[in-house]
Amino acid sequence: MSGQLGLHINAIRHFIDEHSDIKINGLTTSEINRKIVKPKTLDTNQPFIHRYIGLSDPNTGAPYISSATVFVSHAWRYIFYDVVVAVMEQYAS
Repeated sequence: MSGQLGLHINAIRHFIDEHSDIKINGLTTSEINRKIVKPKTLDTNQPFIHRYIGLSDPNTGAPYISSATVFVSHAWRYIFYDVVVAVMEQYAS
């Protein structure tokens, strides 16, 4: 994982809060990509993670992007929110 950047778990929480107008908890990762990620990256041609560069959690001050310590892989057909909840339960402090 050395040198790889990743989203902090609090950035994922922020993503969910930021898109509370969309019923995220029933969408697959593929649907999240199509409905949220792609529309927000079309004009910039930059990876979605770049939207979080320089941002920090307002409660803890932890940067939203840091060196990755865990790699999470899942199928695009999985329910996005279920994967996020499982990751938070496993790794959130």
